[in-house]
Amino acid sequence: MIRFSNGHEFEFVAAAGSLGFDGRGWWWEKPLRWAGIVDPSAFTVVVKTLTWQQRVGNLKMWCPWRCVRLVQPDGAVNAVGLTNPGFTWWTVHHRHRLLQNVRYMVSIAPDDVSQAVCMTDTVARLPHPVVGVELNVSCPNSQHGLTMPKLITMVQAAKHAADIHRMPLVVKLGHLEALPMMQQLDGLGLAAFDIINTIPWHQVRLVSEGKKETSPLAKYGLEGGVSGRPIRPHAEIALDLAKQAGIQTPLISGGGVMEYNDVAKRFGMGADAVAFGTLFLRRPWAPNQYVRRWHAAQPVPA
Repeated sequence: MIRFSNGHEFEFVAAAGSLGFDGRGWWWEKPLRWAGIVDPSAFTVVVKTLTWQQRVGNLKMWCPWRCVRLVQPDGAVNAVGLTNPGFTWWTVHHRHRLLQNVRYMVSIAPDDVSQAVCMTDTVARLPHPVVGVELNVSCPNSQHGLTMPKLITMVQAAKHAADIHRMPLVVKLGHLEALPMMQQLDGLGLAAFDIINTIPWHQVRLVSEGKKETSPLAKYGLEGGVSGRPIRPHAEIALDLAKQAGIQTPLISGGGVMEYNDVAKRFGMGADAVAFGTLFLRRPWAPNQYVRRWHAAQPVPA
């Protein structure tokens, strides 16, 4: 379990974008939420990542298959490219749609230090149900061109802005930069590291019948990032390396959590919280089922 400095405690996370910009879910999830099958209050919900300016990206709601496809086994590939209405628009309009019985982290993807400071400061001033900021420095579909030293500086600046308002700051990392970034940031007092994000297709898809597979998005000139079961080994390696390196910052482990046994294994490997992402797309009713099963299996305190 992770306990933030503001008292918020959680074991399970709905990864950025899995329940939309407000935790109410995407159109295919809303009937399940209305029926009580998807209950966002069981998770700390991370809103879909926001950039400083509106970003068109590649997602078109009338043809989402052009940048999102299901892949086997039990995964997905997306090249959404951080499609979002922009940070200011969200804070003015969309924030008021947040559900009061749900706790949220606002995911931000600034382009530079000044944006990181301003966005963090703005989120930190928001009242409940916002309980934290997640700084996303790992989206494989957005080329921000930031070097490792610049990313470290950005995190440090955002942490300072968050500390002024005592707002917890979480950093979302990809599999390649996870360990070196965690080692450099471990003593900064971050609320958690969220590992890992999706992985570019060419780094995950191996061979099928002796031939290297092509991304199903290639016909649209895109490659995309893979999530779900195909990246499970990468996520487990990232978590294992963090524990072996003695990382003291709490760890949220996501990536390839598709079965209940994945939940139990991540906690057994030392994760402090577990994140569900692609599972909401493939089987949106399953995350709540796994959460209830996990809680039912825990010993009752004496």
